[in-house]
Amino acid sequence: MPDRHDAIDQAVGPDRRTFVKRLVGTAFAAPMVASFTMSGIEAVFGSGPRSAFAAAPNTSTPKRSEYTTSIGCVMLASNVGQTTSFSDGPRSVLLMVPNQAFGRPTTVCVYRGDLLQLVDDVPGGEVPVSAYGVVWTNDLNQRPNAAVPLSISVTDPLVSDGDAIYSIDTGTPVNEGTATSGQWGDTFNKDPHYVVTHDFPRVGPPGTPPTTPGSTAADAVVAAPETTG
Repeated sequence: MPDRHDAIDQAVGPDRRTFVKRLVGTAFAAPMVASFTMSGIEAVFGSGPRSAFAAAPNTSTPKRSEYTTSIGCVMLASNVGQTTSFSDGPRSVLLMVPNQAFGRPTTVCVYRGDLLQLVDDVPGGEVPVSAYGVVWTNDLNQRPNAAVPLSISVTDPLVSDGDAIYSIDTGTPVNEGTATSGQWGDTFNKDPHYVVTHDFPRVGPPGTPPTTPGSTAADAVVAAPETTG
């Protein structure tokens, strides 16, 4: 696996779609799933009983066509939470479901988004580098909002410091914050679909302004740093 910055900073193509194709070219290994209880998790989610992990069938289908690669599912009893780690090749996804989140038996699934398909869903001048969605369905085939927020934490070597995190469930990207080098995450009550984006293409270390397609490092103009509230 190439260095996280090399894969992004050196894969400069003539357009965003070519750029993402080069990123996707780094092999996606078949996902593996493991479940565990984190030390001290009761202090966050309570000390109630936890459901045993099960490689549940994909009864919770993704709501967006860009998210179709199943990473794994868990089946939860009523009002029982669980922390589950999904391994997806060089990436890992930590899904934390607190007690009382769902009042009925519920299947929660994680899907990986197709980065190439997501190119047109993110703002211009940015390219998708990491994408996961979480969906759930209860035993009545309903998708209720969670009574207590769930959280997702993703470790992905293609993510760089300052990359933008978007949710795209409204049809328009909504900025949910920024990633740190190699990691991003969020909390949610509704089943979300996330995509993390990188400046297109960034030349040099993080913080260097992006260049336009076809330009070179010599063409880049160093701009004054911007700050946001």
